[in-house]
Amino acid sequence: MHSWRLLTIPLVLLPLAACTSPQPMHAMEVTEGTPNRVWIGPQSWANRLQDWRLQGGQLQCVEASERLPLRTLMRLTEEVTPGDGDLFLQVHTGAVALEGAVERAVSPEDRGWSGVLLGAGGPEVDYRISAQVHHRPAIDGGLLVTTDAVGRIRVFDNGVPASAGGAWSIGGPLGEGELPLLAASEVPTDRLETRGMIRLMVSVEVAEGKARLTATTMVPNSYRLLASLMVEDLPLHQVDGLFGLVSHLGPEDTGLGFAFEEFTSSGSLLRHRPERAFGPILATHYTVADGTLKLAAQMGPLGEEDHQEAELWIRQEGAPWRRAARAPLERPASMFLFRVEDWDSTASHEYEVRYRLKAGAEEVEHAWPGSVPAEPDSQSDEVVVASLNCVKHFVGDLQWNDRSIWFPHAETVAHVGAQDPDLLYFAGDQLYEGDLDPVDARSEEKLMLDYLYKWSRWCWSFRTLTAHRPTVTIPDDPDVYQGNLWGAGGRR
Repeated sequence: MHSWRLLTIPLVLLPLAACTSPQPMHAMEVTEGTPNRVWIGPQSWANRLQDWRLQGGQLQCVEASERLPLRTLMRLTEEVTPGDGDLFLQVHTGAVALEGAVERAVSPEDRGWSGVLLGAGGPEVDYRISAQVHHRPAIDGGLLVTTDAVGRIRVFDNGVPASAGGAWSIGGPLGEGELPLLAASEVPTDRLETRGMIRLMVSVEVAEGKARLTATTMVPNSYRLLASLMVEDLPLHQVDGLFGLVSHLGPEDTGLGFAFEEFTSSGSLLRHRPERAFGPILATHYTVADGTLKLAAQMGPLGEEDHQEAELWIRQEGAPWRRAARAPLERPASMFLFRVEDWDSTASHEYEVRYRLKAGAEEVEHAWPGSVPAEPDSQSDEVVVASLNCVKHFVGDLQWNDRSIWFPHAETVAHVGAQDPDLLYFAGDQLYEGDLDPVDARSEEKLMLDYLYKWSRWCWSFRTLTAHRPTVTIPDDPDVYQGNLWGAGGRR
């Protein structure tokens, strides 16, 4: 007879891992020849999933509505570190063209702008929180360096205290003056660029705790200067941390945002963090019952031209690896479901989910590791179950740090792991439909991607636990985007 112990988990902060050595120039993603898809790749986190896509070798933001400003695509595998040194970012950007349309002329009156966000978070903020920066400025939100359609430069402070935010979702258009303008540069009338992409170059030099930022716009593939400006004496926290791309609004005649090509980064302040990649295998969870292993591997939404099959490999200690199962991709869940019969529950096993991701002209094999422990002895004194539920991410008074964002629940994960439970039980409300971001139900496709965007946060939070322990999850009302399933005062 087993006895059962339920864990109540206290919260503490965890230190971040140490930085690695400087790296040479890196590109944002390998896009030339990469299949079209809404999930950009393991180096990036898109805010939101449905707002971005890889299309025709471009990174494209397809969201341009006023109520959804500041769409960001954050770089995960690099960061800007504190200290003296330099940083250089470069990108080509311009309005997304309608499919099949001829190149449109641009105008100084076109609404919106695009560019780079830098300085999100910093050494004291979990990089997964910093990756969420979008929609509204707030403390630890960094700096925006942007260009409009004709090459005019604007630098905005995205790290000011939030003037709006709510206690459930951030939403709504930016108010007048909500995003402070730090510097602007005009383009002489005879130099206005009226079609095509703009080349935006941003350099940062840090000395004695102060940063100097220089931004320049040019016509791509030429040296024709459009505009340039310099901002001096910036505090260090406005440039260190994560960086990425930002698209804000877009031409009204297309209803789309901005596209990006050839986004590169280099400099002595840059640190390469490959261990922070997220995907293509986002998480696994499994159960073993009646001699059968059932394992689910959650993927980022893959494209039609991506491989539609993955493999599960297993081994016992000291034995060679063997392929135990193959599985086809389940759409629209973007999940591989593996089943292995005649499972030996008396022995521990290691496993790897293996998948080959197309990246440009190459294919890169990715493996997500885990383990399946032996089933507890039936004569054991105790089976430990960790029960978790109601995974809320945002608690109001918006700041882009853990004073406002509970995600990714690092303290809970650390303490659950320290207790080494035999079984994980997620008892409902693994996500809330309007948590941090409001529900996007404008179409069935957007609604599914909205769900996967929020579900991905759960995967990111708990995947180091679920990879190594049997996991049971049951849904409650928000897991199916409902406020209440039972009761609610008799209302429909």
